[in-house]
Amino acid sequence: MGPSRREHLVERGHTTVITVWSSLRRIVTFAKVVGVVCSICFVGLTPAAQEAPGASVSLLWSQDLVPALRRTKSGMGRLSGVTFLDDTRLIAYAVDQDLSQLSSRISPEVSSSFRLHAWVVDATSGKVEAHREWGTRRQDSDVEATAGGLLVKTGGIVRLYSPDLAQARELPLELDPNGLYFTSVSITGRSIAVSHYFQAAQRWISHVDVLDANTLRIRYSWNQYPPVFGFSMADETFQTISLRRVGIAAFEHPGRSKLLLDEIKERCAADPGGGMVSEQSILRRECNEVVLLDAGGSSYSLGPFNGRGSRWAGGNNCTPFGTYYRAAVASKGRFVALELPDLKIKKPLLAEWSTCVSGLAIAVYDLALKKRVITVKVDPLPMNDYHFALSPDASKLAILNDRNVSVYSLPIHTAAEGNGVR
Repeated sequence: MGPSRREHLVERGHTTVITVWSSLRRIVTFAKVVGVVCSICFVGLTPAAQEAPGASVSLLWSQDLVPALRRTKSGMGRLSGVTFLDDTRLIAYAVDQDLSQLSSRISPEVSSSFRLHAWVVDATSGKVEAHREWGTRRQDSDVEATAGGLLVKTGGIVRLYSPDLAQARELPLELDPNGLYFTSVSITGRSIAVSHYFQAAQRWISHVDVLDANTLRIRYSWNQYPPVFGFSMADETFQTISLRRVGIAAFEHPGRSKLLLDEIKERCAADPGGGMVSEQSILRRECNEVVLLDAGGSSYSLGPFNGRGSRWAGGNNCTPFGTYYRAAVASKGRFVALELPDLKIKKPLLAEWSTCVSGLAIAVYDLALKKRVITVKVDPLPMNDYHFALSPDASKLAILNDRNVSVYSLPIHTAAEGNGVR
């Protein structure tokens, strides 16, 4: 006697359940395989994986080296900075206000309530080896390392000091203590440019002198219009930017510029950064990427970068976006450090758009490999003063964050290492 209708339905249902369960097992197994494969794919695409070289960066030391600076309500611009004298010595400098000092209209060197401080620091341990201070102006001070020593500018007074700040040499220029001057140093440290901004024939111009940093011999001299307020420069050439065009000009013929970028096609929330990285090449931070341009007409992408910013999704606070635009070049031009800000575009109700910095990092690029090799995050975000420097052999990165100075050891080893300045 055959099975009843009830038994037949039960058996048929049991077979269906087994079939469905078997199918589900196959689907789950397939999903696991796909998941493993996809996870491998995505690991290679994540920013963390791209920035993996930064994981081996080690902090050598960090300390509040710069004093608490006194500011006026109108602000005083960038008051402090860092520069490597060589591979083992770091210079930190800052302008402070000493209210016990009286200002002088003749010269800040006579007496000034504003003081420029400079510290010579062991780059490995953070130990202060020497300290010096000068009277200066409310603004317009700078300290830069050169092949001949430290170039110190306090308003209209510019001198070249020995590495220990004990001795000074006067520049062979007739400098007006009340004049307005801008100084620049080449990427090798072997050349210095001094630009005097003044009025002549009813228009403002610049008189530029380019000197040898070792001998202080004047190599080139000319009047410049429109005026310039600083150079991104090599020893024989400098970057030119005019009418959204980027080029390279020789100091020997400053009026002749070879175009490298015919037109900057779009404006970014992050202003273009970078500058000269060799006699014939320029590094630029564009809206979408960091690009290396050379005088031969070639262009190389060194990696993506979002300089446009993104829509603001946070609160009402906006950290001021004060940046350091120029590139720091090391190891005879092979390595270069560049700032990469993470930006947010804020649009309050009934107010204009504003750009807010929500993150900041220093990226180190290997120009021989044409890619980013190290990323160091700047945290917390600076509130007032911020600067960075790369040691000549690219083994150390110094970051000034308000009062704090931090030095990192970079895992960079190359046959191009040397002990030259910058």
